[in-house]
Formats: sequence, structure tokens, C-alpha cells
Amino acid sequence: MNYYQKKIFIPQLNKRGEIIGKIERWQAHQKGILHRAFTVIVYFKDKIICQHRKHPVFDGYLDFTVSSHPVYINNRLQTDKKAILNTLKREWNIKKEALVLPIKLEKKIIYQSSDGHYTENEHCYFYSTRVDKMPVFNDKFAYGYSLLTPTQIKLLPSLNSIIAPWVREFFRK
Repeated sequence: MNYYQKKIFIPQLNKRGEIIGKIERWQAHQKGILHRAFTVIVYFKDKIICQHRKHPVFDGYLDFTVSSHPVYINNRLQTDKKAILNTLKREWNIKKEALVLPIKLEKKIIYQSSDGHYTENEHCYFYSTRVDKMPVFNDKFAYGYSLLTPTQIKLLPSLNSIIAPWVREFFRK
């Protein structure tokens, strides 16, 4: 079964960012319900590995390395670290052993943005790490990638139309 067709539950939040339950991911995105998310910035040779998203929401946008959600497995919420490691493995074949720096929390942002029938209403946790070998992206999740410095990302033309909204918010705050 395609990953995007799987029924997955993510943490639903109240306005204070507290988990108040779980919600099916597409229901959260169709109704614009506040939920938890994470984005990981992976550095390689002082540049950020940026993913050209292949996804039902914000398809084709430039993102940091990966963005996803912690999920419930057997009614138990994953830790962010476990969810991050699963996502890096799924989308880039990056294993824990390949990370040369610990996964570090950089900032938290609450934002809202719509893309067609879906709305991201997220409390997004941004993490960073580093690899010393360039990974290979999984073409089920990305059209390709770019290696960019933070300055290059901020200076991209038509910033609002090509960069994922959570990446724009990361640089705004």
C-alpha cells in the first residue's frame, strides 16, 4: 500500500500546543485541525539537503530534508527522535549510524497555510543534524534535491511560490 494511502494517526493539539488526542492525518489536513509536525534540516558539506517534495500537499515545493509527523503506533505516540529516524530512513535511506551530529531541536513554530483542499495547521518542531556522505533520495517521496546554504534558500526568487510555507516561516521567525 502506498504510504500516503495508509491510515495514520497524528497528535491533535489545543491552542497551547498540548496534545489532546489523536486524529487521522488526512482528516487533520482537510479540516485544518492543529496538530504536531516536525521538519529536519540535514547538513552535508555546510549546505542543507533540500527535498523537492513529491507529496499530496504542497507537491513540488522546496522543503528542508524531510517533514512529517510523529505517529501513533499501537495507540502509543512515537518520540520525535524515533519518528525522525523512521522518516530519514524511508525518504533518504539515512540510518542513525550515518548521522555525525546528534539530532538537535532548533526552534518551534506554529503556522497555518492552505494548498488546495488541504490546510497545514501545525506546531512544527525544527531539528538539525549532519551527514558526511550524500544520501540517495527515495523517488516515491521526492522529485529530486538541491544542496543550498541558508542564504541561498532565503534569496530564491519568488520565495512564496516555490518554498514550503513552514520553511518560509522558519526564516521569518
